Amino acid sequence: MSKERLHRFHITALARGEGERAAQFREQFDKSDATTARLYLQAASIVALAHRFGDIERTGLDWDGLDRLMAEIRSGYRHAEPPMDFFAVEAYIRAVYGEEHLMELLDGGQQTACANLLLTWQVRHEPEFKTNLDEAITKAQNIIATWLYN
Repeated sequence: MSKERLHRFHITALARGEGERAAQFREQFDKSDATTARLYLQAASIVALAHRFGDIERTGLDWDGLDRLMAEIRSGYRHAEPPMDFFAVEAYIRAVYGEEHLMELLDGGQQTACANLLLTWQVRHEPEFKTNLDEAITKAQNIIATWLYN
């Protein structure tokens, strides 16, 4: 299987909340694949946020929409163990929408957890996003290419 297919299958499994399946794909990773998988997750979460709030470059952050999303997440994860760091989730979203300094407050594990939560949230709660997940992953690949080659 090509590296691209491996990463597409892995991020698809993550997005759908298929942890065991994602772990099976991770078993096929080599050292460099862990970094690539984080890039896929970050880029896919950005695509998920753009689906929820609109184009990051053009629209800016919808503050009322952010309040609604955070209320949904707080309600959905109020009994999570370990407890969800809701401030980290909001910081991640705000960093994606231009407050880059907030990302510096999150360690790699927090960034990964936030990206995963936001991606899986969109898949579970937005049928259109779930239906078009393959297209979303292609958009994520385009974001990664921009990060790497610009």
